[in-house]
Amino acid sequence: MFWIIILLLVAMCVFLPNLWVKHVMEKYSQPADRYREQGNGAELARHLLDSFGLDNVDVEESLTVITMIQPQRSFACRRTTTQDTH
Repeated sequence: MFWIIILLLVAMCVFLPNLWVKHVMEKYSQPADRYREQGNGAELARHLLDSFGLDNVDVEESLTVITMIQPQRSFACRRTTTQDTH
């Protein structure tokens, strides 16, 4: 009986998040053009800059598509050696 309860809990932890995401995606998928009348990214950027008092910052169109921004990471490796005492 104990193992059945554990198995049910594991199954719930695996499958319920998937069902919840599907439910939320279906709920908010309609209408598809719900953001069309609210402006574009440039207008949003201008509004945010103006609201924070950054009137001297220009908003310009960029033709470059950035797919992923990944900051450079620096790694430090330290090799430790052990000496045999034979």
